[in-house]
Amino acid sequence: MFDHMKRAAAALALVGVAVLVTGPAAQARVPKLVTCPEYNPNDNTDSTVFQGTAQNLVVPAGHACVIAGAKITKNVTLESGSTFGAIGSTIGRDLISNGASVVTTGVYQTPGGKGPEPVLVRHDIVLNGSSYNLDFCDTTVGHNFTANGLQNAYELQIGDSSKNNLDYTDDFYSCQEFSLSPPVTINHDLTITNSKFGLLDVSNDTIGRNLTVTGNTTTYSSEGYLPAGQGTWVANDSIGKIATCSGNSPELASAGPDAQQNTAGKTNNCKF
Repeated sequence: MFDHMKRAAAALALVGVAVLVTGPAAQARVPKLVTCPEYNPNDNTDSTVFQGTAQNLVVPAGHACVIAGAKITKNVTLESGSTFGAIGSTIGRDLISNGASVVTTGVYQTPGGKGPEPVLVRHDIVLNGSSYNLDFCDTTVGHNFTANGLQNAYELQIGDSSKNNLDYTDDFYSCQEFSLSPPVTINHDLTITNSKFGLLDVSNDTIGRNLTVTGNTTTYSSEGYLPAGQGTWVANDSIGKIATCSGNSPELASAGPDAQQNTAGKTNNCKF
């Protein structure tokens, strides 16, 4: 299971290395819609890297795309079964996953080092449908980050810079090893509700208004990958107003020796 996650991260990393070699291609105009992968007349292949500017970008079902140093002025939409990565890019409005298998932002590794630049989503990140692995690192979300009714087989990781947590020592991590700056900033609300994950890890992040983690189930402890009661990790987060965590199975637990309680400006019941 975890080999699948490593392969996904490795594939995105290799694409990133190619980006550094080729450099961005000049574009005479901004297309209204780019489908990635798009046909490349220079080598008669589907390119998995988009580095230019577009109003909207769509990754079709079953295809893989990385945006690197790109500027999408409106939306990025990921169809069912697609694979997507974003590094050093800006999305002007929303990043919407309609059941993408793998979604990563700010996850990248070059030989001998990490990088390059963060990802900015100016409005919302919205996660829908069924997926496998979702990792968000070194990313700023201008408004809201929402996952409701999500069925995610492996992990949803948002931030987490700890190398002492159980996920790092058990070798199924992403942000800690493949990101220059793991934590995520969400300017308004982070809402994760009525969803199922292998592992839910929301750690070391800054949330401007409210955090809501309710009615979720995580399965890694019952599947034997983590000790009993582990797998719903919400720790070391700074919440501007209200933090609500309830009705999760298992409930919040300490992921490791350096896990600290969340802090909130008004009400905080996201404690382990």
